Amino acid sequence: AKTLLILNLIFTAIFLAEFCIRVVAKGLKGYFSDGWNMLDFATVVASILELCRIEGGKSLRVFRVLRVLRPLRMINRFKEVKLVVDALINSLPAVVDVGVVCALVFFVFSIFGVTFLKGTFYFCRSLDAGDSALSPGQLD
Repeated sequence: AKTLLILNLIFTAIFLAEFCIRVVAKGLKGYFSDGWNMLDFATVVASILELCRIEGGKSLRVFRVLRVLRPLRMINRFKEVKLVVDALINSLPAVVDVGVVCALVFFVFSIFGVTFLKGTFYFCRSLDAGDSALSPGQLD
């Protein structure tokens, strides 16, 4: 546990130094114009709040969850990976559209099944009884 605390402190210091260097280089407005930089800033703030051990109840637990996003900072370093992730994010609306169409088809066939097949499977046929219909009570 102590090793994790020391590593958390080291990585927070590195990320904070990187944040300060980027803000000085790009300016505050230039830094926050990129969405990836906003993600970096959110992870830095979450790490600082974790180290300060601020007790804010359940509302600040969200910031602790943001620490999981630290590995996503590496995406910004590699342009090929960033291109793939951006393509995946841009394709999400199309995936949602396909999901809506699939749900609509499922809904239409479920209405068909309820409307036209109701009572059809209430009886079963037995091969031993010469194809006579058996009611559910006779199956026991």
